[in-house]
Amino acid sequence: MVNKSRVGLFFGVVYGLCHLSWVLLLAFGWAQPMMEWLMPMHFINITYTLSEVAAGKAILGIIMGFIMGFVDGFILAALWNWIVGGKKA
Repeated sequence: MVNKSRVGLFFGVVYGLCHLSWVLLLAFGWAQPMMEWLMPMHFINITYTLSEVAAGKAILGIIMGFIMGFVDGFILAALWNWIVGGKKA
């Protein structure tokens, strides 16, 4: 059996770190060039500009990333326990 809370915590930290990384890319001015490099590789051609970093929104995004990661991990672990259970491979 997989511990749902620990898996949720792991995914929460991973999602939160991804959002923190994005905020840092924005803060250092590296996000726009990265997006201009990535989008054409996915055959996407849109006009956009990235906004300035706002501390409140950045913190909220990191927190929401953590919460959604925790929920995703918890659900995945619950599904794993339900499908696989205590079976040995």
